[in-house]
Amino acid sequence: MKTWNAFLLATAVTALGFAIKTDPAQAFCVYNKTDKPIYSAVPTLENLRNFSVGIPVNNSSCCNWKNKDCNPTKKQNGILDAEVRIEFPRDAHYCGNPRKDMLGRPEPNYPRVKMQGGGYLTVVNNPAYKGAPPKTYWDVKIGDSGYLVQSWTYDHKLLDTYPCTRIR
Repeated sequence: MKTWNAFLLATAVTALGFAIKTDPAQAFCVYNKTDKPIYSAVPTLENLRNFSVGIPVNNSSCCNWKNKDCNPTKKQNGILDAEVRIEFPRDAHYCGNPRKDMLGRPEPNYPRVKMQGGGYLTVVNNPAYKGAPPKTYWDVKIGDSGYLVQSWTYDHKLLDTYPCTRIR
């Protein structure tokens, strides 16, 4: 009888563990693999309740891709614009490509990275960093950046890589 109870308890604990664990196919995630805390957000026009989190060093944050507050497209392969900042607000590095304003002019503040609703981002230290920051945000190249954001699809294919830099 004790063996049967122990088996049932072990089975229940294992099932609970699987239920709690985030399934990558059900969520988009942002992984911070840098030596600094990061901030990430997926802004939406409809509401202010969106994915907006601070992520400590070597941690992650996820949200179900079916949740409209996190993924306005509610599609696993829907394309989202995400913000990623390193050490925000103090000494911030902004990641991604500059946005365009309403007239189509480049706007350096709050650049964006593209990600899929069911995909994920990894924010990493750049092994190719040469130590010399670019003169302006518009000059940034992958080798000029101490940090990179890698955008991955829901089926684990690299979508794009974005540099991060301070905006001056």
